[in-house]
Amino acid sequence: MRAGVEKCVNNGDMTGLHYIFLDSLDVDPTFEKYRDDYEYCKNNLEGFFETHQEMFALSQDRSQWTNAYWTQMKRDLGRNFSQKRFEHMMEVAKIVFAEKVERLRRERSEKQEEEKISLTVFQNEEKTADNTKTNDDSNFEEMLKKSLSPETDKKNSAASNGDSSKKELGTVVISVVVTAIVVLTVVLLIQLL
Repeated sequence: MRAGVEKCVNNGDMTGLHYIFLDSLDVDPTFEKYRDDYEYCKNNLEGFFETHQEMFALSQDRSQWTNAYWTQMKRDLGRNFSQKRFEHMMEVAKIVFAEKVERLRRERSEKQEEEKISLTVFQNEEKTADNTKTNDDSNFEEMLKKSLSPETDKKNSAASNGDSSKKELGTVVISVVVTAIVVLTVVLLIQLL
């Protein structure tokens, strides 16, 4: 529920609701943003509508649905918020504001397509990141196992008598640590994207 509508409903402010819905068709002549709120008020609020009073005649002739007709209907709705008049105005708005209706529907359709594409891209990136992380974790574990395997230990212990073997061991450890840091950095970067 829109915040303004909810506030008026909670306070039992029918006049405030009438003003909101009076302007809603100018703001959104498709009435898509307000429809759920309107249906709630219509079905749940006693006294939301006033008894219909005949004022300027409601015309079913769409050729008469002009800006001047709209202005008169809106003025009458401000004086008498009847269901018959409001629902008539919902239809009139689609004609009087036809260009705006078309533009709003096109923009909403484009936005929905963009959201679908964004969601698909996000899901694919998430899968790629999970796969990359799994592969990176496997590669890291393999490298760690190789560096700590008994065969590597034998090579290292056989050569441990001299300074060169200590340097070799240090190089292996540094290589493993650097590789681990690089792999973890890549995984973190992929997850952030």
